[in-house]
Amino acid sequence: MRFTFNKHGEVDFDLPAVGGGDTPTEPTGTMEKQTYDAATFDDTRLQQKLTTTGDQPDPATGLPSTGTYDALVIPVKFSDTSISATQLNNLNIAFNGTSAETGWESVKTYYNKASYGKLNLSFDIAGANLDGVSYYTSSKASSYYEGLKATDEESGEQYNNGDNVLLHEVLAYYESRLDLTKYDTNGDGAIDAVYLIYSAPVDYSDDSFYWAYVTWNYEETKYDGKDTFYYLFAGLDFMKESVQGGYTNEYYPVIEGLKVNASTYIHETGHLLGLDDYYDYYPDEGCNEGLGGADMMDATVGDQNVYSKTMLGWLNPEIVTATKTVTLSSSQAEGDAILIPLNFNNSYFCEYLLIDLYSAQGLNALHSSSLYDGADYGVRIYHVTATVSDPFNNDFGSFTDCNNSTSDKSLIKLIEADGDNKFASSDGYAAESDLWQAGDTLGNVFPKYVTNAGKLLIFDISIVSVSATQATITITYNA
Repeated sequence: MRFTFNKHGEVDFDLPAVGGGDTPTEPTGTMEKQTYDAATFDDTRLQQKLTTTGDQPDPATGLPSTGTYDALVIPVKFSDTSISATQLNNLNIAFNGTSAETGWESVKTYYNKASYGKLNLSFDIAGANLDGVSYYTSSKASSYYEGLKATDEESGEQYNNGDNVLLHEVLAYYESRLDLTKYDTNGDGAIDAVYLIYSAPVDYSDDSFYWAYVTWNYEETKYDGKDTFYYLFAGLDFMKESVQGGYTNEYYPVIEGLKVNASTYIHETGHLLGLDDYYDYYPDEGCNEGLGGADMMDATVGDQNVYSKTMLGWLNPEIVTATKTVTLSSSQAEGDAILIPLNFNNSYFCEYLLIDLYSAQGLNALHSSSLYDGADYGVRIYHVTATVSDPFNNDFGSFTDCNNSTSDKSLIKLIEADGDNKFASSDGYAAESDLWQAGDTLGNVFPKYVTNAGKLLIFDISIVSVSATQATITITYNA
């Protein structure tokens, strides 16, 4: 099976009647008391789990989620297109630039901030000082790669493999010109990731080849003794989205102050780290739940959510199994979150609620007018189902049993403070009313909220106070 992490930032919504999907109509009992044992807690995170669970492709990790290292970016000029000096300069800014140079964040600065300093990426733009050439020139025209087809051995279906052909063409060229062993920073025998940034115009039509995605290479050819596995395919044009004088439309309005847009590369780097898309790629299937566009791995906006940050080893949520009052700082500023077990196996790979404080600051600031209708702050409650009993068991390619596209239960969904399911009152997008404010309680809004097994909760969540910098929350367990 050839899996591809899907196109960036497209959000499709199908809004079935409230009560379907993740929400059983009637409870089937009460959940059991959950146990957390700090001494025996399994602190395994996503990348560790990827390499130790089941019959995984080997290696099954891309970019390491923590540490300081360099990654490889290769600009590709097709023989029938051009790359300007301005584009190359902007590409370096998009990956390595400062916040001032981009008008928001580069890939480097975004992940340094999102990880609270735990991930320090730098990017080598291949060719910048090589033979006087600042990019790789392909052997064929762009239409040649667009027309190449291969057949999936399992399904028998044809797919476009022009990106894979180009990957091997590029690496064969650079093998004698670069030390590719430098890019296996985790020592797993494979280049961590290759960014192929092409010069062909981005095609915004459905199912286009010249778009943005991350996929995996399964060919066994080695370069400098290293395998290749994860790689990204995206166009130079994405840097112009929402930039004055660049690409704009109703979905990409001009964002004041934005100079070079790195959002697509940031989103796709999330896939290179192992994260799923959180938008609904198949609106006619599955649970039809999610995050309502309010996340970097959903609509390519804002910060990474606290589930993603937990899975990547950037934060350690406080696990609460008894009555307690907790004060959280904004998750944009600090790695604060609360985890309440629902069907717990003493690890992060199970079912639980996650609570954090959203604020329209930090990495959310640029997109704050579109996030939650422009709300300044509010508490978010997520329902997470991160079980891994049958890895990669679906056509979506999720490592976890659940995803936000095809599975009956969502991997991660926002519990809406206005009592809606599936963002029914806001055309499928998260609204200000979905954020929890002082005086709100989960039990008042959802008096029959249940676990995936249909069991009533044995606790309530009360929002005591909220500001842009701090929230106090009380979790009260039944006597």
